[in-house]
Amino acid sequence: MSDMSPVQICTNLLPGQCCQAIAAPIMNYFNPSYPSVVAFTNLSPLHIAAIWARRGNIRACSGVPIATRPGPGNWRHQATGDERAVGASYITLPTALPPGETEANWLSAEGVLGFVWGGGRWFVKGAESLGERNTKKLKRRGMVRAEHGTVYAREPKRWKRPDVLVVNGTRYVDAGTVDLKLERSTRIANLPPAYHGPLSAYDRELLKTPIEHLVQDVHKGIVKPIDILRSYGKVAIKAHAKTNCLTEVMISPGAESWIEQVNLNGPLAGIPVSLKDSIAVQGFDVSVGYSRNTGKPFAEDGAIVKILKDAGAVPYVKTNLPISLLSFESANDVWGRSTNPHNDKYSPGGSTGGESALLAYGGGRIGIGSDVAGSVRVPAHFAGIYSLRCSTGRWPKMGTKTSMPGQEGIPSVFSPMARTLPDLVYFTRSMIGMKPWEYDHSVHPLPWQSDVYDQTKDQKTLRIGVMRSDGVVPPSPACLRALSTATSALSTAGHTVIDLFPPSPARALILASSLLNADGCRTFLSYFRTGEWNDPGAAQMALYASLPRPIKYLHYLYTKYIKRDPFWAELLYNFRARSAHEQWELVAQREAYKAEWHAWWRDEAKIDVLLCPPNATPAVPHGGMKDAVASCGYTFLFNLLDYTAGVIPVTHVDRELDGILPVGFATKGMNGVARGAYKHYDAGKMHGLPVGVQIVGQRLQEEKVLAVMERVVEILEHEGKGYGLLDIE
Repeated sequence: MSDMSPVQICTNLLPGQCCQAIAAPIMNYFNPSYPSVVAFTNLSPLHIAAIWARRGNIRACSGVPIATRPGPGNWRHQATGDERAVGASYITLPTALPPGETEANWLSAEGVLGFVWGGGRWFVKGAESLGERNTKKLKRRGMVRAEHGTVYAREPKRWKRPDVLVVNGTRYVDAGTVDLKLERSTRIANLPPAYHGPLSAYDRELLKTPIEHLVQDVHKGIVKPIDILRSYGKVAIKAHAKTNCLTEVMISPGAESWIEQVNLNGPLAGIPVSLKDSIAVQGFDVSVGYSRNTGKPFAEDGAIVKILKDAGAVPYVKTNLPISLLSFESANDVWGRSTNPHNDKYSPGGSTGGESALLAYGGGRIGIGSDVAGSVRVPAHFAGIYSLRCSTGRWPKMGTKTSMPGQEGIPSVFSPMARTLPDLVYFTRSMIGMKPWEYDHSVHPLPWQSDVYDQTKDQKTLRIGVMRSDGVVPPSPACLRALSTATSALSTAGHTVIDLFPPSPARALILASSLLNADGCRTFLSYFRTGEWNDPGAAQMALYASLPRPIKYLHYLYTKYIKRDPFWAELLYNFRARSAHEQWELVAQREAYKAEWHAWWRDEAKIDVLLCPPNATPAVPHGGMKDAVASCGYTFLFNLLDYTAGVIPVTHVDRELDGILPVGFATKGMNGVARGAYKHYDAGKMHGLPVGVQIVGQRLQEEKVLAVMERVVEILEHEGKGYGLLDIE
């Protein structure tokens, strides 16, 4: 506060007391560390009447307005979290309220006759702007009342109150939505000194040790779980400082107290595990990026966390995600935007993007995300880590929160992610070995199939199918090069590699998109507060789903016949709310399509696994999902089929090798999905970003897919083409 114009601070005030302000010509800030009241001037009637006084944060004392001590109703600057007041004037609270009314419902101000909602904000209108006719209307509705010469404006009950205020282009967010940011910063700052110091040689030794070996050392008493937690906690804090990857920091007192009861004989004894924000941990919110979910800590651990703790693991942080869970970016008003540790201008993926950023940076070795259209695989591809999309029923899902509860057209699945492949394999085997079906009714009682895993590891010659394109968006040069690197290495190693053209992936994209948002996007939109920021891609989907059918049909005709883009026209036209009857028809189509793939795999392809890109391009720049929202076919396909699919990083974008598009490649003649995806492809700007390959097996073939992933990585490493992880700073 020393840098600001002087203001009068009143300390130790009792309820109802107030103090007089000294004029301060500039915007002033609350300092939360002072148990005080800070006075403000230059407050406009809009801000006083519509926001501050209504919330009890501005009161009049001797004709001078004062701002009360920071509380849950105040406003904070979105970027900094600072509380502030803006504008100029005064307001007097009524000295005599109408019978049965309270100050909470009524305000009085000179000339104020009512509240008007429009353009995403409140307006307070006076007599000169309302006119006699509108004034009478407001009086009839009980919105205004005159008594003893004072006009009272009543806060509308039927109208939504704003949760985001925009003033001169600056967004101010209700403190209820940003208290978690400040709480997170405070928790990090208040961690024991062990988490803020430089990495020691012992820390680095622990950080480079695979979790299987760490568990063995814990079993033997060689390593203490608290040392592992503090080593990874240090790096997690550094990762967050660089990428904004964390939501809840559960280290102290949470994890440090849990670790005292850790199962020292468990398969994950002493191993820190990071969790996507949507997973329930006792005592912490599950915001899913929505401000309305904040301040509501869960009363008990979800099934996933119970299994982890029983296995001896230590949940220590939760990680960021997009507000709707329907994006390959990870940003929201509550926690901010996560960035890619390889290049902060790009996304780390979504919807499990905070997780991929943390693991890629080295702030953890294993974590858990969820996947409904590629949400653990695309982040692995964007950030350069390893992940496995399990089939439904193989991994627990209860005790979590989603943006679309009840959506089962394309079921979401929780699945493992890891910094290294050996850790991914060990983690998956350990979780399945904990008999998750005893914790969660949705899990199949299917133990780890060691025979399948061992047989695949020992099989002399694998038959590998390759899908080089999904027929909608051709793979970019970088992604095609990564796929060719893997297939060439497999072929050189003696395995059978064949190009295949499976049943129409393009048809699958239309069907999956129709199923996923068969409610017309109503469910995920229902959790938004008024004015709350939405992911640009999800906003595009919601906008199109809400268009009236006649307008949508005209656009369909224009796109199909004038722009000559029949695929884009059909995809958009089918993106709408469905009746129960239509939903059943879509499910029937889904099952028929799955049967078609099953027969093709068995009778025609006859392959062990299928290789393809995880996405048409490497990571998208921030905001890129507005254009690339529909470019998800390479992963979405296998959610529709419910196939097991893993991603391994293979290489990095090279501005020289990946900057030239193939001969005849032109975005002008592409469909709308491809044009959106390629709008942001720039090998020069993307230089150094990771590029992965997707390895796909049939339903419930987790052991087989993991074994093939290991074999591909071993072959690449043998050829000197192993992927290089980011060094831990």
